[in-house]
Amino acid sequence: LISGDYGIYLDGANNSNILNNIITTSNTYGIRAYYSDNSLFDNNHIVGKPNYGISSEYNENSTFSNNSLDINQYGLRIRYGDSLTIIDNTIVLWGNYGSSVYFTSSENCIIKGNNILINSSYRTYTVYGIRNEHGGSNAIIKNNIIQISEGYDNTRGVYVYGAIIDSNTITISNNDWSKNYTRCIEGGRNTISNNSLTIQGGYYNCQAIYMSGNENEPNSIINNTINFGFKTNGYSCSAIRAAHADIRNNTIIGTEHYVAQFEGGDVLFIDNYVETGKAK
Repeated sequence: LISGDYGIYLDGANNSNILNNIITTSNTYGIRAYYSDNSLFDNNHIVGKPNYGISSEYNENSTFSNNSLDINQYGLRIRYGDSLTIIDNTIVLWGNYGSSVYFTSSENCIIKGNNILINSSYRTYTVYGIRNEHGGSNAIIKNNIIQISEGYDNTRGVYVYGAIIDSNTITISNNDWSKNYTRCIEGGRNTISNNSLTIQGGYYNCQAIYMSGNENEPNSIINNTINFGFKTNGYSCSAIRAAHADIRNNTIIGTEHYVAQFEGGDVLFIDNYVETGKAK
């Protein structure tokens, strides 16, 4: 299927099965679905770098699985959804901003086993692997692989609030070490466990984990492996920067920068293994 603005368009098409399609487009949407609950989008291949691979709005109890999306800005853009499953997709993002998986204003989603590659060398805006900027997502983000080959300013691997973030592998590599605000995981009120995080490069305010919170909604950062290295004369960079957090049983290995920065109180840092040229 070679398309114009829309490869496949659904509106009010509940219980649909969109399976095994090859869609070639360089325009706006590969697949766009409105109000199409209880639907399955499986094994679709979208090529040509459209702005949106699959765009879903006001859908509930649908599954997006085994899709291959070669896109410019948004791989899976989910808006106003509930109880969605996003599993085993392969997403390559080439543009200068966007998100591979963007599930804004959506709750109770499972995002599992996806392979995400962000591979642009001319970014001027923020890019994300997985993103939901609203509080209380109640998402499960597990067993995803996120590789960001050139972490420009404001790059995020996962940016989410109120989620379980477990057993993901996130790698951000900078050839240009002057970049700022680059983070593997950012958000608040999250449970972060068993992840393998690598961040190399960055000059100002870069972290593997950056968590905000409050005394009623603390963060849990447990049993993660973090490898980090920042520009030698950079500042405000650290493996972990957190407020209101229980941080324990992590392995942290890095170069001459802060291991952890704490702000806002109520931090427990215990039973972690730290290996760095400058432990702070």
